[in-house]
Amino acid sequence: RTFLVQNNRLSCQIRGAHDANVSSSGALLLPGNAFSRPLPPWAPTADVNFLSVSSFWEAWRVCILTSGGGLVSLAVVVGIWAGRAEPGQALGLFRVRGTDPKVARIRTSCAWNLAVWSVMWAPVVAACYYLGAGLYTCGKSWLQPTAAYFYDAPVTAWIVATLVCAGFGVAAGCSRGLDTHAHALFPEPCLESPDLRPLRAHLVGMWVVWVLSSFVLSIPVTLYVASTSLPDDNTLGF
Repeated sequence: RTFLVQNNRLSCQIRGAHDANVSSSGALLLPGNAFSRPLPPWAPTADVNFLSVSSFWEAWRVCILTSGGGLVSLAVVVGIWAGRAEPGQALGLFRVRGTDPKVARIRTSCAWNLAVWSVMWAPVVAACYYLGAGLYTCGKSWLQPTAAYFYDAPVTAWIVATLVCAGFGVAAGCSRGLDTHAHALFPEPCLESPDLRPLRAHLVGMWVVWVLSSFVLSIPVTLYVASTSLPDDNTLGF
């Protein structure tokens, strides 16, 4: 028997001087992140394309197609909307026919806050994902910036977790600011009308039931994932 040992969890190119001695009937290759080169001819799965990456296009085509398709779709939607907009309505993105200018100001403020925060936050998180992904260094490159590949990088993992929590905090703060902005633009008594009290009670009840249900339903999944994925020497001390 010939045993071929490949480092990096079977994702880099397989090279060796004993290829001719490996029996195709007894060889089994199971990559975790796809091999960075086509499999050797003696492998029974040598003709399975998705197990390996042989070119830049095969490695990045999913990202290129999804990103390009999204940009093209956005351009088409903006073009159609701009063609139907009246003059002076900012391409019709935030103001459509019959929209109150105050509502347009709220929409513009919300979109602006989201855009500014995304520009500052997304590149930092993406860089942390990419730099901290040490589980696989070969294979499909577009899979590298994922939380599952944080291997031997607990500091980076904690930084990403902190940034994600900060992102949700900023989103909550923006929501609160948007609510304050709406009250400032619409100071009419209708916002505090007693007729809205049953609606508020229903919304609070829905929120409480949703949070409790999500918490209860997530406990088994969380325990299962923790029991099967966390190593004995995990940084959480569990």
